[in-house]
Amino acid sequence: MPSPTRRALLAAAGTAAFAGCTSLEGLTGRSTPAPAPFLTEPTDWAHPHHDAGNTGVSPGATAPDSLAVESAWTAPLEADEVDGGRTVVARTDETLLVHVEFNGFYDDRVEARDPTSGDVRWTYVDGEADEPVSFGRPVVAGDGVYLTAVTDQRGDGHPSGSLRTISLADGTERGRVPLDSPSFHGPIVAGGRCLVVTRDEERRLSLVART
Repeated sequence: MPSPTRRALLAAAGTAAFAGCTSLEGLTGRSTPAPAPFLTEPTDWAHPHHDAGNTGVSPGATAPDSLAVESAWTAPLEADEVDGGRTVVARTDETLLVHVEFNGFYDDRVEARDPTSGDVRWTYVDGEADEPVSFGRPVVAGDGVYLTAVTDQRGDGHPSGSLRTISLADGTERGRVPLDSPSFHGPIVAGGRCLVVTRDEERRLSLVART
């Protein structure tokens, strides 16, 4: 399975920055033209905080006329979810994306639900690791879902991380690439790049840009 090519890695003690770059020259020591955007982001709530800038604001959205609304559907928690929970992280016209957390005892999962009925269309879990896998909050870009994963696969108390992409249509995993250090937050996908902040054992932050 082909994996994306790492284009840049910026490490600094306690800080990370990536702004105003039209190329990756200066980060890598070589000139690398910025690629054309390879994704068309939905105009809905595609990120946990609406957009890649994490503004939490949807200027085009309209509020209900009254708060006296009826519940359209409910999704009861399973017994194993009591210490975790569900978080709605993104919505498009056709899909409600839900992050299900289990606080380290079971594999996290991502659910795609029908926004009208609440029916589960597909569920994504790791299914391969021997140790529980935790996901950062996934984001939607184009026809894909991007998320980070952390697991102590070696069982030595030193977790490893990966960046993954799955199909928004059916939840099929399209690919994954290992990260040098675990990432406990969701990625940011914008402008043809996927940005991931990682943290190593010395609490240094790194910013990984992938195209």
